[in-house]
Amino acid sequence: MLSSAECRQRAEQKIADADLNARRRKKLRADAECWLVLADRMEQLESSLRAAEQMWSEAGKRCQDVSRTDRKISIIEQFRLAAGPVCSHAKEQPVGCSSGASRWP
Repeated sequence: MLSSAECRQRAEQKIADADLNARRRKKLRADAECWLVLADRMEQLESSLRAAEQMWSEAGKRCQDVSRTDRKISIIEQFRLAAGPVCSHAKEQPVGCSSGASRWP
């Protein structure tokens, strides 16, 4: 697939050819106009693709951040489960106990 810059180059070439060839000038200028229309549409497409790539890149970064956060939370939860309760009153309570003592010193 041609880029918008390549389409513009082809249009410039058609215009240069039209200046040199009087007999085919009308057709070559029409061809150049078509290449310019195509170049404009390709530029719009390229712009949309850049925006989509940026969006996917940002979404990927967010997913990585969420994944890292999930891993950190998982590690913290594993540590809490392995450490057990700090307060003797905290049998089933995940945060503290009824005496007001904290689970984590």
